[in-house]
Amino acid sequence: MPMGNIQKQKFEAWINANMPHHPITCPLCGTAQWDMAEIIESSGISGVLAPMAQLVCRSCGHILLFDAKKAGVV
Repeated sequence: MPMGNIQKQKFEAWINANMPHHPITCPLCGTAQWDMAEIIESSGISGVLAPMAQLVCRSCGHILLFDAKKAGVV
């Protein structure tokens, strides 16, 4: 599901508060331009579904995933 404006604001605030090397540099292309995309359900080894918030690199499309609950967006 796409993030709403309030969710994006919460996610951005969480990133600013928890990422000492913000802005985050893309490990593939080296740019630091990201879009907050969607909240997806992801399953780990245990099979438990967890909501994940996506950051998508504007340059190469690489995706970073963050625990949406920990980030306060769900």
